[in-house]
Amino acid sequence: MKMVRFLGFLLLSEAAAVALFLFCRMVLHFNPFGLNVNLVLSAGGIVFGLVGGWGSLPGAKQAGVAPSLSLMALVALITGGAVVAYYYAVFTIFLAQLGLSNSGLSFGEFLDATVGHTRFSASVSSSSSSDIGKWGYGLFLLHIAWAMLTSILWLTRLRHVAHCQKCSCYFEQLEQRELVFADAILLHDLSISLPRASAERAAQLFAMPPTPSHAPEAGVVRLEIRHAQCPGCREHDATETITVHNGKYFTGATTLSYRWRESAAYRAEPSGGISQPSATPQRPAFGRRGLG
Repeated sequence: MKMVRFLGFLLLSEAAAVALFLFCRMVLHFNPFGLNVNLVLSAGGIVFGLVGGWGSLPGAKQAGVAPSLSLMALVALITGGAVVAYYYAVFTIFLAQLGLSNSGLSFGEFLDATVGHTRFSASVSSSSSSDIGKWGYGLFLLHIAWAMLTSILWLTRLRHVAHCQKCSCYFEQLEQRELVFADAILLHDLSISLPRASAERAAQLFAMPPTPSHAPEAGVVRLEIRHAQCPGCREHDATETITVHNGKYFTGATTLSYRWRESAAYRAEPSGGISQPSATPQRPAFGRRGLG
């Protein structure tokens, strides 16, 4: 049922991509796949992949499925199939417009007459173009490859979102905090004064007074912490992300994620599966009764 929900969102966005490109081709008389850069970069394929793969993002959130490699491969394959479906729809519409629906013309012959004789201009400003022949099939495959590649970008946005494997759902964000420091030394001093990865550490970070505002310049460090909770088992997740300003923008993100249960609010349970060592139980002391 979860995969049905995911596929429902994905197929809707794939259908939207096909409809958008058909509108451009049939109504605006513009071929979206005609934009290529140095015979390598397919602008049309990138746009198709972004539109077609968008449904995987809300679909994965609604279905609670993690962005695994197999799921990304599925999205890429469906997107590649959607590109072929677009070409087949163009083929069908052309036959209907020309009154050749019963002519027996096959889809392969249509591709050979169009894709197999693609006209390409060496520059955008040039008014002349040349027939590149069978190289057009290479462009056709590039369109599909770029569409498949860009369609999985949406799912990569979920790779750092807390996901509960037990409940098969994503954590719901409860609060978020941002702290800015003039340099990395101030952040290091704060880090060593805080408890290790635990609920207590997260609580102290959220309870900190606002840090002084610093102009975005080289060396400024930003600490962003997010607190989320699984709606099923009520497990908590805290994710700390540290970025450093390089003079233009914040970059070089490093992330620390840890989890804990409500039943053990101050016991760290890092997401890596390494539990905090418990104290070694002490053997009971022995004595003699009645002796002072």
